[in-house]
Amino acid sequence: MSLFELFVLSAALGTDLFSVAVPIGMNKVRRLVILQSAIVFAVFHIIMILIGYHIGHWLGSIVEHVGAYHINWPVASVQNFMIDVNLFQLSLVLGTVIFGIGLLGLGLGRKLGRYIGGRAELMGGSVLVLLAIHILWTTI
Repeated sequence: MSLFELFVLSAALGTDLFSVAVPIGMNKVRRLVILQSAIVFAVFHIIMILIGYHIGHWLGSIVEHVGAYHINWPVASVQNFMIDVNLFQLSLVLGTVIFGIGLLGLGLGRKLGRYIGGRAELMGGSVLVLLAIHILWTTI
């Protein structure tokens, strides 16, 4: 995979992190906690993608084994199609991008929390009450 492809993959994986980091940041977290959280997010994203890579590689070898011994297809059609990727480069790019997204989301949430903190709680509570009314109205 090219460096650009790794960056796009990392950014796509970070979108869910961003959607979670903004509300977390709205809870009056300190800058040190934001930094520590971004590091934890990056490390766990690296661990999860490496575990997924190795499990996929293992499953691919099982498919290759089954294809070679139990199916009359040519082995080439059932072989392991894992993408060749430099795991060190993947980990470095993924960790850097996720760290940046974590800092951005938590920092943005911290700033938003100062401006709309109490109103966000009121708006969230109002949405929940309206949802409850809607559910009651449609089920009765």
